[in-house]
Amino acid sequence: MRGPVIFGLVGFFIGVLLHVFLLSIVVKRPRKERFEKVLIALLLALLTWYAGSFVALLLRQMDLSKVAPALVWFDAVSFTSLGLLPALLLHTNWVYFQRRFSANTVERRIYPGLIVLLYVVLLLLPAALPQLLSQPSLHPLRKLGALTTPFLILLAVSYVACILLQVGIIRRSRKPVEQRLFRRLAILFCVIPAYNFWVFAFEGWQTRTAGEYLVLIALLGSLFPTFVVTYYIYRHQFLQIPIHRGLASTFLVLIILSAYLIGIRSFGQYLEVELGAPSLLLEVTFLVTLLLFFPPLSQWVQDWVSRGFSAELSRYRNLAATIGRGAPAVLSKTEWADFVQRKIDEEFPGAIRLRIGESAAPGSGPGVYPLTAGDRTLGCLELLRSPERLSASQHDGLRMLAAELGGVIERAELLERQIELEREVSQKTQLEALGKTAATIAHNVKNPLSSIKTLMQLQSEAENLTADQKREAQMVIQEIDRLSKTVTALLRFSRLDQDGPARTGNRDVNLRLLAESIQAVFRGTIESKNLDFSSHFQAEPMIVSTYPDLLKDILSNLVSNAIEACAEGGRVRLAFEQIDDGWRLAVEDDGPGIAPEVVAHLFEPFFTTKATGTGLGLAIVKRRVEQLNGIIRFESISPEGGTRFSVTVPLAT
Repeated sequence: MRGPVIFGLVGFFIGVLLHVFLLSIVVKRPRKERFEKVLIALLLALLTWYAGSFVALLLRQMDLSKVAPALVWFDAVSFTSLGLLPALLLHTNWVYFQRRFSANTVERRIYPGLIVLLYVVLLLLPAALPQLLSQPSLHPLRKLGALTTPFLILLAVSYVACILLQVGIIRRSRKPVEQRLFRRLAILFCVIPAYNFWVFAFEGWQTRTAGEYLVLIALLGSLFPTFVVTYYIYRHQFLQIPIHRGLASTFLVLIILSAYLIGIRSFGQYLEVELGAPSLLLEVTFLVTLLLFFPPLSQWVQDWVSRGFSAELSRYRNLAATIGRGAPAVLSKTEWADFVQRKIDEEFPGAIRLRIGESAAPGSGPGVYPLTAGDRTLGCLELLRSPERLSASQHDGLRMLAAELGGVIERAELLERQIELEREVSQKTQLEALGKTAATIAHNVKNPLSSIKTLMQLQSEAENLTADQKREAQMVIQEIDRLSKTVTALLRFSRLDQDGPARTGNRDVNLRLLAESIQAVFRGTIESKNLDFSSHFQAEPMIVSTYPDLLKDILSNLVSNAIEACAEGGRVRLAFEQIDDGWRLAVEDDGPGIAPEVVAHLFEPFFTTKATGTGLGLAIVKRRVEQLNGIIRFESISPEGGTRFSVTVPLAT
């Protein structure tokens, strides 16, 4: 058997193995979208081409008079499947492009039409069948004759169109692995059609041995892109296609055995021709050698595959698993980020920085790996050392770690939302119970208190009372007022949801008049404490469309707290301003400020630091602000003291 024949058999056999390998892992995907279906069709066509060519080349080494019918049919099947390649190749690249990016108007007009044209050309395939089914002694390329050049042109058009799509993917993609893959495919797609034209333009390629090798390389040309895609699927999990280690090991062993067979066959023929060595003795020797070295060879391949799967990625995979297992169930984003950063520093000291809530901008360099969940960017991992010092596998490990952390953040956010919803449901349940209790209190306590207060007022006006008795009667009346105020606050808080915007109505409110009415309510306290009370407005008149009852609740509670926080001679300041998408009010005081241990509980119902407070004022404010779709914030004015509460309300409340 001549060298070109052995080369062709081994090459076609490797093509069969490679495409069976790819086809098996794509078909196993549980969910197949349009891209997977077109890819399967392309792989089936290439598998048919390599299998048919392998069998046809094998049959040509036999007695043609006996195998002629089978030979012509295998030639017809293999070259017909090759005819499908231009249309399927472009179709697969176009579907992948659409899957990843939005095509512009020109792309949507050109590529679908070109794909349809290539499929329409397939209707001419029956015209070539009579030539392929004739004269089994001739090579199929000789039988095709003048049809070879038109097919090469169609194939070149398909390759060029694929190159343009691949360049578009390289420019638009933010994934370095995807960019590298399609850059290599684009180079191969430039070389393959040029090589095909160069080979088939030679005269006499059918007879010379060197020409036979050139033709075989051209016929095996699609192996090179397939090898590249397979490598990226194996090494970088391209297309998220899992590869079983046993399958990869088997495939590599078969490749090595094929190369071994072609080597020993060629070497055996050389020894037989040049030195007269018996071919049977040589084959037995090579077989024994293979049996001796196969176990360590197989083990080496398995170890190499295992290293390929896990050597560079194991540290990153283990780190991601440690973070996933060790992270506490409920953490704030800041606490979670600190926990993850500590774990990263334990494994890679001073090498990687975690940034939450900061997107990795396009073009920010290879040292930034975005934490993504779906279409959202939740943060990034930033490499603090030179990215050029890392291997491709280390970069892949960082990308895998970033993807894992993105998923963990998304799960934490979902858990946080679930807890918040459960808290809201619990709070509503508590408010319902509180509402029933408040209604009972209002019925059983408020009316008797009013009666007691009336009687005490009448009693305090009696002429026969001493000064001490009148003073004590006034103290009782004040305590009754305090109890009545507490009951009223409790009742209002329990009815926050019922007494909402839909009940009060939206209308224009003059903020100066509202501020003056609030000041009038607290005038007695302001004068008794000699406070400096002022209001500032960005414009006059400042009129906003809002719910006045809700706004009055917010402002009166904030002003009440500010007045209570101030010492005698202190200052309270109201400020109102327009902003781009709404308006803002602020209430400032120069009191002692808010203690750090109080901040976390500031808006919780019934939490108070005052001896006579109910702990409901700020809880009412927060609920009213939420009913206006607004945001409330607070801050310390200076280290010495002072607090500013600001409420921002959008235009459409």
